[in-house]
Order: sequence, then C-alpha cells, then structure tokens
Amino acid sequence: MRILGIDPGLRITGFGVIDKSGSNLTYVSSG
Repeated sequence: MRILGIDPGLRITGFGVIDKSGSNLTYVSSG
C-alpha cells in the first residue's frame, strides 16, 4: 500500500510518500 501524507503549511506545502508492506514501512519521496 502506498501512503501519501500532505502538510498544508502556512507558507510552504509539503508531502511525504511511504510504502507499507506487511509491517515494513519504506521511504519513497518527500518535498
């Protein structure tokens, strides 16, 4: 499962993407 997190900041909006496989979480991207 791919998870997208969005940070709606006041000046800059950010995001983070991780992959979840079973109990493992793997970093994919952020910005």
